Amino acid sequence: MAVRSVCRSGKEKAMSNIKRCPFCGGKAIFIYDNDFKDENGENFHIGHIECVRCEVTQKYEGKKGIMIKQWNRRAEVE
Repeated sequence: MAVRSVCRSGKEKAMSNIKRCPFCGGKAIFIYDNDFKDENGENFHIGHIECVRCEVTQKYEGKKGIMIKQWNRRAEVE
């Protein structure tokens, strides 16, 4: 199931690569607080991923792909 990405302009787009909340299983959304280019001309984001059910939030700075990878990381079950 796709989740939403929200930017300050109010635009949303489907993002199927963000996993559900690790705490409650709710949908997660990526919220852009600011976008700009770094010294190499690559996109750099300041934002957060938030669960729409339990409202847990993780703030991030960096490349969007890395931010999503960190959110999606889960502990190994023994």
